[in-house]
Amino acid sequence: MIGRSYARSALRALTMDARVALLLSAQGFSAREIGTTLGRTDAAVRTLLSRSRLRMREHLSAAAPADAGEVGWSPGAG
Repeated sequence: MIGRSYARSALRALTMDARVALLLSAQGFSAREIGTTLGRTDAAVRTLLSRSRLRMREHLSAAAPADAGEVGWSPGAG
């Protein structure tokens, strides 16, 4: 399991819109609902979410401790 500090650091590396989109998506909001909040189209939100998730994965992979494999963490998990 990744520590909260890694997740917070990864979130801080994103733009505000990307953070809002990811957090709303995690709470179950649709791309249309997120788009209404951010003033973007559904397609733009889906693209934003995809790129934001990729950046989160990249950031977490780079920030993971060297022994992460021993504690059950995997960059592809989730």
